[in-house]
Amino acid sequence: MDEEEAIQSAVECINENLDSILVDIIKTKEKLRNARSISDVMAANKSLMYELLFNFPLESRECPFCWLYAEEDDGNYKFPKEKEDCADCEYGKTYGNCFEKGSTFDKIDKAMGRFMNALEHYWKEKRSGFNSGAPG
Repeated sequence: MDEEEAIQSAVECINENLDSILVDIIKTKEKLRNARSISDVMAANKSLMYELLFNFPLESRECPFCWLYAEEDDGNYKFPKEKEDCADCEYGKTYGNCFEKGSTFDKIDKAMGRFMNALEHYWKEKRSGFNSGAPG
């Protein structure tokens, strides 16, 4: 695949993520419009944060460099799966191979994992004292 095709393929995939994020934002706005308790607001906020993380453009299909090294097989693409598959990757030469511990990609991936773990504890539904504005 040439560079122009790689760019176009990555852009299409990123745009799919953006469409998904826009749908999630609209759903969250609706949840917030209908919120009647602190719990409703917090749950909507937590849900949006999850969706934003799930749609971060960090998959191979969203990377023009991965498209450059993808192998086509009857219209299907197999992206690099090993460090050796990316020996000539410009991104890897500058920021560290994505498969290497300590690379920029590895740092982002680990930070996202920590954020997801923290988000698990961000809010638990229907906690006592937070369900409504009325005294309890």
